[in-house]
Amino acid sequence: MKKIFISIILFLFPLVFFAQKLSTADKKAINIYRTLMATSYNLTLDDFANQMKKAIKADKTFVEAYWAIADLYAKYPNYTDKAVEILNLALKNGASSPDETHLRLVKIYKNQLKFDLAQRELDKISNDNPSKYTETQQLAEIIKLFKDTVPFEPKNLIYANSNKDEYFPSVTADDRILSVTVSTFGSYSAQEDMAYSKKINGKVFVCG
Repeated sequence: MKKIFISIILFLFPLVFFAQKLSTADKKAINIYRTLMATSYNLTLDDFANQMKKAIKADKTFVEAYWAIADLYAKYPNYTDKAVEILNLALKNGASSPDETHLRLVKIYKNQLKFDLAQRELDKISNDNPSKYTETQQLAEIIKLFKDTVPFEPKNLIYANSNKDEYFPSVTADDRILSVTVSTFGSYSAQEDMAYSKKINGKVFVCG
């Protein structure tokens, strides 16, 4: 039964994918786009981008091709500037759905902490687009958090901050106990122990 279920999913996936409504009617652009989207796992990032640009060359208003390149670039910090570049090219070429392109730029700029640029892109989105309100609220909250940063003085918890491998940190619901798993011999496969620190009257009490 499980095999039948999986087979049905694998059968339906390409049907759903190829039934996707695209912004272009150019057959060459569509063929390039769908072929690349179905085989992208076999390509390097740059190869994917260069080949997808052939779809853009076939129809410069084909926005999904721009988005495909930008979404892939945006996953890698060293390529975010290229993501911005390709999205701006989509806007320059008059590609369809400009609001969605601006929203993608907003998210990239937020991740880069370039809040002024994010706001600039938000201002270009149609006022009747519900995503504009949501993104504006989120951006305002992020900026507020950065402006109202609470000063703090970090303290070494000793057992919970050693030179050994420490992982799986957890804090109790009342915010009084911090615990970590410690690898006794410095590797994940070695014997493990538990270290914890208690907060008493607002002060840290170190335990083993």
